[in-house]
Amino acid sequence: MSNDSFPGEDAEVKTQPAVIAMTTAEALGLDLSEALDDPTLAPSTDTPVTLSVQATEVQHPAYQSTPEETEILELQMPMCLAEPTAEDSRFTFQLYSGDCLDCDELVENGEVAGRNLRCHVSKGNVTCPAGEIKMIFVGPRNFWLQKCLKAKESGDSNRYLDTIQELRQKDAPLRDWVMSQLGLL
Repeated sequence: MSNDSFPGEDAEVKTQPAVIAMTTAEALGLDLSEALDDPTLAPSTDTPVTLSVQATEVQHPAYQSTPEETEILELQMPMCLAEPTAEDSRFTFQLYSGDCLDCDELVENGEVAGRNLRCHVSKGNVTCPAGEIKMIFVGPRNFWLQKCLKAKESGDSNRYLDTIQELRQKDAPLRDWVMSQLGLL
C-alpha cells in the first residue's frame, strides 16, 4: 500500500450477507433469528462479498465556511404614517386628499389610474402616499382562505370542490392569492 492511499482502500472484506443483515436488523430492532436458521436463506461460504467503503469528505481548516454575513436593513417610517401620540396610541394614515382612496396605485382595486393624476408621486408630489404604501384588503382573502381550508380539512371532496368553484367566481387578485396559498397555482 502506498503512502498516498487511504488506510483500507485496497482491503477486501470477506463476510456473509446474513451477518450484515443481522447487524442491520439489530440496529433497526428487528428479529431475524428464524430467517438466519433457514438453510435456504443461508449464504454460501464459498462466495466472498466485497464491501465498498464510504468516505466522508473532510475539509482543511483553511477552507471551512465562515459565518454568513447578515444584511441589516434600516427601514424608515413612511411620511404618510404619523407615529402614535400620548393621546392616541394608533398610527395615523395621512392622505393627500380624499381622491387618494380611489387611486389604483394606492388602493387595491382603485377605480382611478393614479399615474394619470396630477397629484401622483410620479408627477413630483412628495406627499403622495402611493410612493411608499400600497393598501390591500385582507378580510376577503382571509375569509376565503379559511373557508377553503375548512372544506379541505373536512375530508368532504364535494364540499371542497364546491368551495373552489365558488372561489373561481371571485375577482382575479383574490382568487389567485387564495389559490396560491392553497398550493393550487
